[in-house]
Amino acid sequence: MKAGILSNNLQIKVRLLFLLVALVPLSIMSTFSLRTAEKLIITMASSQLENVADDKAALMERWILERKADLKVVAGSSILKSLDPEQIAPYLELVERHYEVYKGFLVVDPNGGIIFNSCNKQPNFRCAEWYNQPMADHLHISDVTFDPEYQDSFFHIATPIIDDTGQKRGAICSMVSTHTILSIILRVSLGETGECYLVNKDGTFLAHKEPERILTENIAQSESFKNIFSSRPHRNIYIDFRGIEVLGTSRQINGTDWHLVV
Repeated sequence: MKAGILSNNLQIKVRLLFLLVALVPLSIMSTFSLRTAEKLIITMASSQLENVADDKAALMERWILERKADLKVVAGSSILKSLDPEQIAPYLELVERHYEVYKGFLVVDPNGGIIFNSCNKQPNFRCAEWYNQPMADHLHISDVTFDPEYQDSFFHIATPIIDDTGQKRGAICSMVSTHTILSIILRVSLGETGECYLVNKDGTFLAHKEPERILTENIAQSESFKNIFSSRPHRNIYIDFRGIEVLGTSRQINGTDWHLVV
């Protein structure tokens, strides 16, 4: 009877040994497959993020270039060079109605006198960059600002008005609404936690799907900020400003200090 028990125990041990031998390579293969699948998913997701970031940044850059071109054409017109308010007013009002992105224009003479102003608020421009840069022959683009009254984001583009003899006749500044372009850029399908936003060089939100964050919060203390502005190679996986681990990438918008983050 004891021999039978020993035989049964031996058989059980042998079976367990064969089962263990069979499970080891299976476990190795399973682990390898899971890691390979994880790497593949991360690679695919990262590739999608890179493509989205490229497309959104290119769209934003093209839109800004179009606004700069608009203003240069307006500033180069004979109507603006005349500095005649009676001619300028209907012309700029037509531009506002036609393009639907301009929420006001301010035209000043070389001494800072206001020729025309259709902005809701008269800016204190004499110390502003948008005034001083154009008067020094430079086109200027400002940071984005948020107007809580209109629940809309704006930035200013300004350029000098040069007459046919090459003399500065003044400057024109346009107030540009970003609502249309940012609504397109911020609209992304990247899962439940996916988002796209715009920050300046200080990490302050210039555009976000949650308007209350704009110009009131920044990502300067987060890994998101370090990942964007670090001189080291960017990491694909990091802890973002919400404290969650994400896959992410960013692009600088050429001609600005803005960075698009996806």
